[in-house]
Amino acid sequence: MIYKQSFFAIFCLTLAGFSGVAGAQYLRDGRIFDPGFVMSTRAEAAPEQLDEMAFYYGHWDVTYRTFRDDSLLHEARGLARVNYMNRGHAIMERFHCIDFDGTGNELSTISFLAYNAANSVWSMGVANSFTESIVAYSGTFADGDLVLTGSARRAGGVQLYLFEFSFTCISDDAFDVELRESTDFGKTWARIVIKEYRRRAASDGFLTWTTEYGAAAPRLPREARQFDFLIGEWDAHQTITVPSGQSVEFPSITTAVYTLNGHAVMECGWYDVDPSLPDAATSLVRIYNRVTRRWECMYTTNRFNSVLFFGGVQEGTNIVLHLFDTDLANPTIQYYVFHNIRQDGYDWFAQSSTDRGANFDTTWVINVTRRE
Repeated sequence: MIYKQSFFAIFCLTLAGFSGVAGAQYLRDGRIFDPGFVMSTRAEAAPEQLDEMAFYYGHWDVTYRTFRDDSLLHEARGLARVNYMNRGHAIMERFHCIDFDGTGNELSTISFLAYNAANSVWSMGVANSFTESIVAYSGTFADGDLVLTGSARRAGGVQLYLFEFSFTCISDDAFDVELRESTDFGKTWARIVIKEYRRRAASDGFLTWTTEYGAAAPRLPREARQFDFLIGEWDAHQTITVPSGQSVEFPSITTAVYTLNGHAVMECGWYDVDPSLPDAATSLVRIYNRVTRRWECMYTTNRFNSVLFFGGVQEGTNIVLHLFDTDLANPTIQYYVFHNIRQDGYDWFAQSSTDRGANFDTTWVINVTRRE
């Protein structure tokens, strides 16, 4: 949660920060290596429900309008590029705004949108370079619109704020997004933002990278560079221990680049070793939130097609991450540790506890070496 800015401003930036100067933009971002990024339709094995959001795919000019008490506050323009991801099993959206607030501030956002067929629910994570935060949402279709909701508390207080935004398809070349806020548990809603997407001609130079791996944004704090060691291409050996105690080992490939115009790190991973789970793919964005002084991460894989929200901090020479939603009434605790970090490799493990942290079992180990 960001406490030093108004909550209204944060959510306008997080969900509607699409403004900027129209035209091709070259970012500090690195190349997106995910094989799904070049796909124009979902994968054959992906959830069929993704077709309901097929209108979302493409290159867009975006106008967004912010409101307070139904009065227009500001209007701006921006750019958006939407691609398939995780080998065609989910959707990724990228935004860039040169001057999103009229005072010269630059903004980039990236979002993951996935459909989990097991739970019949859509989930979305949005990472924001200006607020240096990630917000997670979920929802379903209602009356032809995709409606996603989230919640938060303001500045440490007890008041719960609900947030709802909807995607409304107008045509193959236009759709709108509206963001609403409720402070009475959804009895009434106030309009905050209306965003208008209008299709533009596709261009190879649109919201693209300047170098293969990109570059970090200038003036980032030292803490925000702790994951720089990930940048590059890697070979990994993974060992997963299933609940029965049996271990499964397999190789994988991981690539990490700068994203959000150099404010975050994005990883794409894939492996093809289990005939029952072909074309496995993962995507993950990490950004350092200097207000809460922690890393925030969003992760999705085409094994379960949902968005996982977690994070943590550096502890000594290790970086320790954990789920943000641990519930000791249902006491499964998990954490993920990067260690033995060096120029040509690093190691990672996951551990879990079902007895409120008294004992932990190692469930996943990854040994990573840089590709030559």
